Amino acid sequence: MTKLSHLPVLKNELQKVIQYRKTYKRKNQGPQHQKFLKDLKMATERHSSDLSQMTRKCEDMKKLYSDILVKFGESPEQDSQELFGWVSTFVNDFKRVYAEMSH
Repeated sequence: MTKLSHLPVLKNELQKVIQYRKTYKRKNQGPQHQKFLKDLKMATERHSSDLSQMTRKCEDMKKLYSDILVKFGESPEQDSQELFGWVSTFVNDFKRVYAEMSH
């Protein structure tokens, strides 16, 4: 589940852009700057919404993954790549053996 650590980074970067927009707004007042600020505001709002949805989905996935670990009696710190690597190996071995037995 190491990829989930990227969400806080994205959130921090988005906050930097929002802060920049607020600072920029005070410094520049021309019509082109106002259009730029409007476009930037719309983009940050859209990305903030996307980030919120992604965060909720990640929290749901963390919960589901935790439930899987409990169900299979694995350690709560078990890395997902390791666990699903075992599952993938099992499925591939099962398919191979099944194919060998079918011939």
